[in-house]
Amino acid sequence: MTNFVAMAYTKKQRQDIFTEICESIIQGESLRSALSNVKKIHATDFFDWLRKYEEFGKQYAQATEERAQFMFEKMLDIANEQPDR
Repeated sequence: MTNFVAMAYTKKQRQDIFTEICESIIQGESLRSALSNVKKIHATDFFDWLRKYEEFGKQYAQATEERAQFMFEKMLDIANEQPDR
């Protein structure tokens, strides 16, 4: 498990980190995977930020909606593929 050092982030740093996580989610990653790949904050901090900063809640909700759409489109592509015969 990765050890995180508690640190104070500037508003811009928080936004950059949060945006990076949300971009990973939009690309189809789970929150757990996105947090693991970004390696800048722990899940506890992520959820603290969601509670503390309303705009992050909106951004996260949008990211999960876009991920769902992306995954749905991917499933449609798979379902519409013609099997090789």
